[in-house]
Amino acid sequence: MKRFVLPLVGAALLAGAFLSCCSAVPAAAAEKQPLAVMGLAGYDRIRSDIAYVGQISDNPGLDVNLEAVLKLFTRGQGLAGVDKFRPWGAVLFAEESGRPSGFGFIPVSDVAKLSEVLSPLVGQGEDVGGGVMKFGRGRETIFVKQHEQWLLLSNKSESLSDVSGDPSRWLGDLTKEYDAAV
Repeated sequence: MKRFVLPLVGAALLAGAFLSCCSAVPAAAAEKQPLAVMGLAGYDRIRSDIAYVGQISDNPGLDVNLEAVLKLFTRGQGLAGVDKFRPWGAVLFAEESGRPSGFGFIPVSDVAKLSEVLSPLVGQGEDVGGGVMKFGRGRETIFVKQHEQWLLLSNKSESLSDVSGDPSRWLGDLTKEYDAAV
């Protein structure tokens, strides 16, 4: 069984509470308008802006502290396997059932490297078919699927089955103008 251990990064950076309210994305999701979109600029740009904030607040090296925390958390490997230049995001849709649905996405450059970084932290997932891996139990369950050079995350496997194309298209110009935007 393939080792995919990426939900920890997704949950931490895409706000687990946001994903936990999501249910299945219908097949026509690409035709619907999202209720909400959350975007984070690429990690490299955020790190650069943190360095700037450190300089103007007389706290040089603030970005180095971020890197140190990531390396401590990942046993010296940092964000290996994550594409540090493309944006991260999440999309939420309103459904007729009254329950929201959606998914998050993280850009990856090497899934195997990222899996290696996170496997000691989250263990090995369960293959549930269709390229989807399940991690956790009960309310703490998250589903992950690689889609081209992206990792898709949701609390329902059905939310990942109908995503097509580049999921960052949902962000429009948000991450070009802002580091973080909703």
